[in-house]
Amino acid sequence: MRHIEVINLMASDRDAVQIALTGTPLIGDGYNTKDVFGNYIHKYYYNQSIADGYTLKLIREEIETTYKNQMNDTLDQIVRQGSIAKKDLYAHPKFVEKMVDYIIHDFGEGRTALDSTIGAMIVCDSSEQAREVDRQLNRFSAYTHALVLHDEGTKQDRKNDQEEFKKGNIDILVVYNMLLTGFDAPRLKKQYLARMIKAHNLLQTLTRINRPYKGYHYGYVVDFANIKDEFDKTNKAYFDELQSELGDEVQNYSNIFKSKEEIEKDLNVVKNQLFLYDTSNVVSFINQISEIDDKKQLLDLRQALENYKAMYNLIRLYGYEDLYEHFNVENAIKCLNEVNNRISIINLKNSIDSSEDMSQVLNMALDQIDFQFRKIKEEELIIADAFRDSLEKTRREIVDRCLDPKDPEYISLLDELKRVFKKKNIEELTADEMKQMMGELDTLKKKAEKRNLADRMLAAKYSGDVKYMRTHKRIMGSPPPIADAITVHRILMSVKSKADDQIAHNENILDNEDYFIKSLQPIILRACMGENVKVDKPQLMFIDNCLSKEYILERDWVS
Repeated sequence: MRHIEVINLMASDRDAVQIALTGTPLIGDGYNTKDVFGNYIHKYYYNQSIADGYTLKLIREEIETTYKNQMNDTLDQIVRQGSIAKKDLYAHPKFVEKMVDYIIHDFGEGRTALDSTIGAMIVCDSSEQAREVDRQLNRFSAYTHALVLHDEGTKQDRKNDQEEFKKGNIDILVVYNMLLTGFDAPRLKKQYLARMIKAHNLLQTLTRINRPYKGYHYGYVVDFANIKDEFDKTNKAYFDELQSELGDEVQNYSNIFKSKEEIEKDLNVVKNQLFLYDTSNVVSFINQISEIDDKKQLLDLRQALENYKAMYNLIRLYGYEDLYEHFNVENAIKCLNEVNNRISIINLKNSIDSSEDMSQVLNMALDQIDFQFRKIKEEELIIADAFRDSLEKTRREIVDRCLDPKDPEYISLLDELKRVFKKKNIEELTADEMKQMMGELDTLKKKAEKRNLADRMLAAKYSGDVKYMRTHKRIMGSPPPIADAITVHRILMSVKSKADDQIAHNENILDNEDYFIKSLQPIILRACMGENVKVDKPQLMFIDNCLSKEYILERDWVS
């Protein structure tokens, strides 16, 4: 809300209770939020929001020395050409060209380290500099960009640019005074600050990049304007007010930026956690973790690797060469994948040991797990790969491709597969044991293939409707059958036509299950009579029960 609007609102009712909601109250001498609204009703500090996961800490990146020297030389060259105003100096094409070159290079590295979906904002020193930055960005076709100024385009144009940025269709926003407050775009993770911003406005600007996004730990501020002194001054003012409000508790509230000391502490923890592991050799690393059955140890290792990924930029930024050279980010990602894989194996083993009902375990696709068999010979590794492939193909044929889970033959096959899973620790099987089990698995798979083929062929007779395929099997399997297979098929096709038509005209009929069950009985009876098949009441109720359950189960599955 603009200043004049606040004044008008306050003047409209002098006796009104005034309540303010702000993330950055005005403090210090002069215009002070507490002087207008009184003491705080409730306080929620950014440290708590970081702990709660609502915001991120920030990393302030200083400009590289080489670039600083280039910029100083460029400024000297411009000044030597004659008297020039400061605003025009920083908007000069030669100065902006060097700045944009640096930004594009840094943004590219940022996307490589994080991912290609992050966006950037360039906060310019003036509207003139913003326009020149936008013009210079046209030299780079790799990234899309938009200029957002109060006098550039229409209000709708500016709104569209903001929405397109949030959707990921614009890579870089170029601004001066706009979008520094209130603009919320989680993918905005890089901010290039080319102007000095003071007091609470600085905090509001910085917090454009503190929104959680894809599990990232930080937002990054590239500081062209050397905001450190101004930030420290502003932060100290808030700190002093916090101290007057909280006393000793203020020590729990630290800087919005992650300090170098915190980074060093985190890196030291990571180095110690990874000390025993051969992270420079992924194959050796796999052999090491394949010996670990302690899930907590693996979870701690995973956390260390995830922390390493998160600190990758910081390692480069602060020059921690000892860790950076020993353990690169590509290896970190590979090792992290292997740890996640090992945890999946431990979870599978625990599920097998603790689960009486193996259905959930068998629904896990084994080809998503890379078993690390403890072998040393190449031929044994080949057998292990073949065994895993055989195990997954058999599981898929029995579990994933089955159309009739209540078929007694399917239940028998599933019990046999469960027996294989529970037989022995899979990773401790010898080559001979694997060969023997592969023969057993192949027999199971062939039986399942035969059963599944017969079910698919029967379902095809009912236009692919598995409800009627299963009902057909139940009728034929209930001694004595009411008729031969061809006659049962004609009866059920007649029932299907009438029942489907009934549901099509009143889809809510299935919500009243008792009524639906009773409504099928005359349909079934007339279909049987049409084929000159006599059924007694138990037989009628049996068919009705089978078919109605199928329709209701289908309704529940769809919903």
